[in-house]
Amino acid sequence: MFAWGKAANGRLGIGDAPEVVAYPREITAIKGPVSSIACGFSHSLCLTDRRELYTWGKGQDGQLGHGTKADSTVPRRVEYFAARGLSVATMSGGYFHTAAVTDEGELYAWGYGEYGQLGHGGTESEFLPRKVDAMTGKLVCKVACGGMHTLILDTDGRVYSTGSGEYGQLGLELEEGLFKQTGADAVPNTQRKFLSRRQRLSMERRALRAAASQVFNELLLISNPPPYEAPPAPLSPPPTEAPPSPPRKSSPSPLLDEDVDPPSATSPPLPTSVTSPEVGSLSPAPLKSPDTALRSPRSPLTSLLRTSFLSPSRSPSFVPRLKPGHEKVTTPSLITSLHGHRVSLIACGYWHTIAVVDMEDNEDMLESAEPQKSLSLVAGNTRYTLATSKQDELEECWLQLLSSWDRKKAMALRQNGIPPRVRGRVWSAALGNNFGMTPAHWDVYEKYAKKEMATKSWNHQIDVDMPRTFPHLFWFADTGPFYQQVVGILTMFTHCRPDIGYVQGMSHLAGVLIMNMEPYDAFSAFVNLITGSHFLISFYKLEKGPMDMYYRLYDLVLEEKLPKLNVHFQRFGIRPDYFLLDWFLTLFTRTTMLPVSFRIWDHLMFDGTSFVLQTTLGILKFFQRQLLATQNEEECVHAVRCIAKAEPDEDEIMACILSVQMPPYVETVLSKLATQTKRL
Repeated sequence: MFAWGKAANGRLGIGDAPEVVAYPREITAIKGPVSSIACGFSHSLCLTDRRELYTWGKGQDGQLGHGTKADSTVPRRVEYFAARGLSVATMSGGYFHTAAVTDEGELYAWGYGEYGQLGHGGTESEFLPRKVDAMTGKLVCKVACGGMHTLILDTDGRVYSTGSGEYGQLGLELEEGLFKQTGADAVPNTQRKFLSRRQRLSMERRALRAAASQVFNELLLISNPPPYEAPPAPLSPPPTEAPPSPPRKSSPSPLLDEDVDPPSATSPPLPTSVTSPEVGSLSPAPLKSPDTALRSPRSPLTSLLRTSFLSPSRSPSFVPRLKPGHEKVTTPSLITSLHGHRVSLIACGYWHTIAVVDMEDNEDMLESAEPQKSLSLVAGNTRYTLATSKQDELEECWLQLLSSWDRKKAMALRQNGIPPRVRGRVWSAALGNNFGMTPAHWDVYEKYAKKEMATKSWNHQIDVDMPRTFPHLFWFADTGPFYQQVVGILTMFTHCRPDIGYVQGMSHLAGVLIMNMEPYDAFSAFVNLITGSHFLISFYKLEKGPMDMYYRLYDLVLEEKLPKLNVHFQRFGIRPDYFLLDWFLTLFTRTTMLPVSFRIWDHLMFDGTSFVLQTTLGILKFFQRQLLATQNEEECVHAVRCIAKAEPDEDEIMACILSVQMPPYVETVLSKLATQTKRL
């Protein structure tokens, strides 16, 4: 048995080890054959051929089952089972909890229990394995642990769930008569006519989060790609240990803040952190320390917008309303919506659930699926079609290209799209590493960042901007799962480039990168993205001369490509800096929905500044009719700024952006501007 990766808390089981182990190391503490293995968030499990369970890694919440909170850097046998002569048949590891099934079909669960995921009828944590009494009399054959919920399968093919059901992952029945699933504006029929526009927007955003979270399918639906070894980065001397010069104070920026509307007193309440497992916190368990936060494993959001792999056969835009009594589920409950199906496989992600039914007993499911091209699955309360061949082939092509990078081939392949699983790697390869970032740089900058984060002495403007970073997701607020990682990246950058420091808008860039990469890769990409672009540096430093030249180039292209809109803007005196500064500083992440932003960045990472201008023209072209309909300056400015709140069709707006043909002189002018800016 071998292990590699992040070694914090001893999760690799190889004893004392550096924080990151980049190659397989043998786990020598266990002798003899191993029949199965499982990984939780920060702990690991294995089962020997003698049916003995071993656990190791983080034990703070009792997930190791050794009766203490202590971590274990090597595998230790769970003596509870051995002392009672019980043999373990299968097991699973969740975020901070563990479950196991014995040969007799009895279910045991232990660890963190705040959301009822242990199934013991309460929310207390358990530090030793405890039998789930609610499953007595039923023969359990499989168990799967998600983030804060657990799925149980018995020998009759029935599925039970317990724990947090905030996103419908428990699969329990919904209250009848509340839904009319007709698209993005679907809201409960009984409330539709009483909702204000702000309330509808709030509910739609919550519905989007609920629907998107059901497609966290990376863990068990799609095979992990082979390890990718990036080419060695150019060597450059690491910074000295002497304290760096004080970071430059953040530059003021007229970013708009009015799109962050606090909910009104009559608005539907947003999710908050409560003890009910059905409406728990949006974020995982509280982040521990900056030391563990800066280098956490790949975030689950890498899988968030993976709709190209799972395409719902019906619109998932709805607001879940659980039946009374389902607000808090602390004991296993039968998922009655699967009645008539014999379930053969179960799996849990952090916020979602997957069940596979026997196809021979469900011929109706085959009628809507293309032979050998798709597989019907039940996820939560929605049936999905898993498109395999095309996406798998595309992903395989990208993986082969990443192993021997060829930029020209990558630009050609980019036209077919970049699968979310490899998006972060492709972005890193496209950006390159002209800055020469190395792990030595990371270690030094991380040290300074940790000191500031420990004392909360980092740039105050970062703290102000974090809650405004994708506020509809709540992931970047001080209790969110990405807060400390993004703050760490931004704080390290102020030491890496004190001449630039922190500027409003940077948190959006760091947020997008951390959604798609691990912290070190995200920091390296962040540094190379900004320092490799004279365009971005000019705007982040607010250098008036270069900024005016870029604005003038925009005016020329707008006049040529959208003459009517150009005349309309001139008529009302709409200057570029009224809205372009916000668009440029955040690279359109405040202007478009996240799926569109990701696809824009797929091109921007290759084409640079010219695609920034192309995207600007494409967005204005897409909304040209609405803009031309404005009657005065106030209406026109309001319409431009409201583009950020629009939710256009993803494919339509991208087609509009890509349809814009930039004049031949743009590249020449940009090259001259970059040279001139560099001299300045």
